[in-house]
Amino acid sequence: MSIELSGKKMTDQSALNLTAALSECERMVPPTWPLQNSVAVNPFWYLRERTFDSVANRLSMVLHARLYMPVAYYLRLYTKGDIRATAIDCVLSELQETHAVVPTERGDFIRRSQAQDDSLRTYLSCAEFVDPSGYWQRTISQEVGKYAAAYFDERQALARFPWQGGTFWEGWRAAIKRDRAMHYAGARDFHNGFKELPDCQPEQAIEWMLTRMRLWHTPGAAVYLQRLMASVLGWATQFRFQEWQAGRGIPGERSAEISEILAVRLAYDYGVYLHIRNQGADVILEKWISGFESIESENLDRDDRFLYHRIWQKALEYSTQLQLSRKLASGTADSTGRDTIQMVFCIDVRSELIRRHLEQTDRRIQTIGFAGFFGVPVEYQALNSGEVEHRLPVLLPPGVRAHACHTRAHNRSASSQAANGSLNSDPDRNARQQISHRETNESFIRSFFRNLRKGALSSFLYVELFGLLSVENLVRSTMLALIRRLRGRRIPRRFDDRGSAPDHKSMRSADGQILDAPARAERAVAILKHMGIHDCAGKLVMLVGHGSATVNNAFGSALDCGACGGHAGDINARILADTLNDPEVRTQMRARGIDISDETRFVAAIHETISDEIYILDAQRVPATHADLLRSLRASIRQATHNARRERQVVVSDVLDRHVQRRTRNWAEIRPEWGLTGNNAFIVAPRARTRNINLNSRVFLHDYDWRRDENFATLELILTAPMVVTGWINLQYYASTVANEVYGAGDKLLHNLVNETGVVSGNGGDLRIGLPMQSLHDGRQFVHVPQRLSVFVEAPRGELERIIAGHDIVRQLIDNEWLYLLQIDPEDLRVHRRRPGGAYQDVE
Repeated sequence: MSIELSGKKMTDQSALNLTAALSECERMVPPTWPLQNSVAVNPFWYLRERTFDSVANRLSMVLHARLYMPVAYYLRLYTKGDIRATAIDCVLSELQETHAVVPTERGDFIRRSQAQDDSLRTYLSCAEFVDPSGYWQRTISQEVGKYAAAYFDERQALARFPWQGGTFWEGWRAAIKRDRAMHYAGARDFHNGFKELPDCQPEQAIEWMLTRMRLWHTPGAAVYLQRLMASVLGWATQFRFQEWQAGRGIPGERSAEISEILAVRLAYDYGVYLHIRNQGADVILEKWISGFESIESENLDRDDRFLYHRIWQKALEYSTQLQLSRKLASGTADSTGRDTIQMVFCIDVRSELIRRHLEQTDRRIQTIGFAGFFGVPVEYQALNSGEVEHRLPVLLPPGVRAHACHTRAHNRSASSQAANGSLNSDPDRNARQQISHRETNESFIRSFFRNLRKGALSSFLYVELFGLLSVENLVRSTMLALIRRLRGRRIPRRFDDRGSAPDHKSMRSADGQILDAPARAERAVAILKHMGIHDCAGKLVMLVGHGSATVNNAFGSALDCGACGGHAGDINARILADTLNDPEVRTQMRARGIDISDETRFVAAIHETISDEIYILDAQRVPATHADLLRSLRASIRQATHNARRERQVVVSDVLDRHVQRRTRNWAEIRPEWGLTGNNAFIVAPRARTRNINLNSRVFLHDYDWRRDENFATLELILTAPMVVTGWINLQYYASTVANEVYGAGDKLLHNLVNETGVVSGNGGDLRIGLPMQSLHDGRQFVHVPQRLSVFVEAPRGELERIIAGHDIVRQLIDNEWLYLLQIDPEDLRVHRRRPGGAYQDVE
């Protein structure tokens, strides 16, 4: 391969160097999901084959942010007792093997820590170097954000970006010929610099500009490009999202690649470079270039720049592991008698608290932790909706397709099908079509008024013309909510089970094939085995998904179920409950050796995480034989909810509004709940190990008994799926805390929605990703203590090592210390920490 540039050819070797530089740059960019279905993302996912500490050192130079807390923060935790002296000693002993400069005595280490400097070594873009005031950097951020927002617009703007149908690079090149913003900002020579740029792909344009900026030097070029990418990281994650979805077989509306936004960002820096050069300031540019030329002799990945931060961070994590290990040693409980009611919850840390109170309130209840999508990776379409919801972990492709039908039609159709044995009869087709037509008309009217509100002239008159009509809507909404409560219909509207229901009998596989009873039974058997109740289901098994009900909250989906792709878990629970109650499915399950008693009834429910209310869904389908049991369970749930709510009010911080229902309805509420704040561990073990322990809603809990795991298939599934997902959640909270200015969304009060999929701070600039400050900080201090996930697994060591060796992702995450693996010995229940490479050490 060769590229003709300015009269000379760049060799194959130079093109290969560019490929390496671009690859290095693009790996720092994670995907981010739209706010409608936001999920927690590991920002370092594409860097996992390197150690956590080497990545933290290198990225700090281009992010201009530390990936550790300040040393003063750790010293305060040590003073409080949250960091144990024994943990510091352990870490010092470990690092002395590879770092001769590590102090041998704890006291010496603490004294030296107090003198540590938290300053950063950073590399700058041309715009940043020549203008320390930040004017050019802010201007460029606004300009790149302007075009990215226009390109990714999802019908928020009334006037569409004319070049949305092509690539971002092509659209920008066409638009910039007409856009004089940089000229008026002061860069008079900006457009002249691109007259010689050939009609080429983004990668070739990057090479062309780097050559003219005299940065064609692989190590320096890679660092420079990373700094440029870091300055538009938020928008770059949207490009990565398009690539991620395409990799899952979910085509997007845009043809976007990360190299395109990098080429655009470089073009603006190149324009500033030309502007400064033409002003005769070559001395400044030479000094800037020399900083990148000197990189070749340095080890960018050396891991001792933040050595003291690293020791403190690890000591904090070891202290948490020691505390949890001691709790586990004292927490074994008897499960006798807990077989009447089983309640299956998501492994989410918020479930830990309500599970504990349910079991303390009613000894008939056994709670179980399982992935919150309940093994149903469904692509779901609601009634009269053109949008398809992917209610499954984002690491998986959709496995089944399902749609909603009207509840009354669904019930009558189910009865009719039971009578005539046909899966294809549909006596209520006309009724459903009438409902669909009515809802289509309502949707058209809403769309008309929404566009009227956006019009250039009509937007100014909208409030005056129609504001008075809104009074009726506000009063009606308030009265309907009151009537629902008085009638006992307290289920929040988003979870309401009266209007529609997922039609489990019309489910199809990913390739469009109808799932008949044998196919559905095959899936059901696998789910029950992984859940651990295939041979011990109680009389009532409740599948409890979770979600939150908030208003005026752009980050509302971040409070929903990550395993459901940023949606609530109600639909997955309802599909599985209907499937497991289906007589045809049960017959097929018996043929596969799984005999669920006729007395067993599966019921779906939803845990609303702001109020800790548990709403039972489709309760009208529960037979009369279970009515008394369900009635007594409701009473136990009410008591457990009351107790859990009181504890949750103060478990993280005491700043939440004590009127829980007000938090769900208050348009001005910036902190409806804490979400997964505080998460630091994942325990994979029988429930008996944790039932009597207060884990303060900080631990993911997955029930698992290795003695009942055939060929350790469930263990392998847990380590390759739920462990990875919890690791994503944990590292998003970590990164949003230690570097909120880069990986967090900042202050909610400054947010403006853009594209109806993301937010910016103020009137433009880079897209804000990650968690807002209000999810991590109570106004006085950080309430999330950033720690890497500690995964405790009760299983034989040999099986753990076999699975680690067989899966590169699992091995990378553990060996490179993106998370910790700790084995709970099945024989004596002692906890052993796995070191990189496979050696184990006692936690005590």
